[in-house]
Amino acid sequence: MNAPRVGAVGDTPASATANRRGGVLVLNRNGEAIARGSVPDAVVYAGPLFADADGDGTDEVLVVTEDGVVRALSA
Repeated sequence: MNAPRVGAVGDTPASATANRRGGVLVLNRNGEAIARGSVPDAVVYAGPLFADADGDGTDEVLVVTEDGVVRALSA
């Protein structure tokens, strides 16, 4: 697992982590999984980020792959 990050999914405080194989897990403050996703065929060396990548006012979870590609996952 890479370092987790703290942000929000909608109005819900959340933490997210990504493993080196591209699996992403987002938890609420009670530790319950509120979103799961993956970045197929990717190696991830850093924790995910929270940012509004599509301009809709809600943060997505961003993952940067080993080749520098940024992938946005909606929760």
